[in-house]
Amino acid sequence: MNRIINFLEENIHNLKLNRSHPGFGIRTSNFDLNSFDYLLKAEEALDSLKTKPTNKLLKNELIHLLKTAMECQLDIFINAYCIDYKKLNVPKKLKILEVLNIISSTTLARLNKLRNEIVHDYKLVDLKIHELEVFFDLTKNLIWVLQPLLTLNHLSRTLSFEGTNCKMEVRLNEFAPLIQFDLKDKNINEQIDFDLLNFKSIYEFIEILKIQLLLSQFNSFDNKTLLLKLIKTTNTI
Repeated sequence: MNRIINFLEENIHNLKLNRSHPGFGIRTSNFDLNSFDYLLKAEEALDSLKTKPTNKLLKNELIHLLKTAMECQLDIFINAYCIDYKKLNVPKKLKILEVLNIISSTTLARLNKLRNEIVHDYKLVDLKIHELEVFFDLTKNLIWVLQPLLTLNHLSRTLSFEGTNCKMEVRLNEFAPLIQFDLKDKNINEQIDFDLLNFKSIYEFIEILKIQLLLSQFNSFDNKTLLLKLIKTTNTI
């Protein structure tokens, strides 16, 4: 990772994103239902609760639907990067989004905890309507934030940068959790492969994925110093 950072520190103000190449197709999961199906059902349950605010069973159903909508979208997003979501629990999935600077997961982690109490401890959770509305809004926001990133993932499988006496290509493998960097300038000329299987922690790999995700938004940052600062900021424990 240090070699990538050093290269960008030296060249980021000289680089231009020439083009990005899409993959063969948007990688999704073959689910019969998706996050929006559960979200719409949750919205119906929330509307019903506004006329039946004491219905604890309906409150529990709403929490279950929101948690399922959240995890479904997490699974679809993580699967798009060829990471086996089935091996990760919800806190680890949410941590991935934290490392990517997409969300802070504290409140959504509480939603998952409440759902686990309902399912595993057979509790009736009695929250106020405004608390349920917060969970609904956060879940809805998460789903709508992640949805366009699936398209960005597809359109940015290969990023080609060029500047005066320097080039960089970033390739996000479509069939395996692998990111490749080709770096060329007066000091370096090499390909660096980052394979999830070679990392002790999944979050170390996610830090590399964060760089790819930020670079895919290269033209959105007029201030390349800020972009570099975001790339250098790590969120792993």
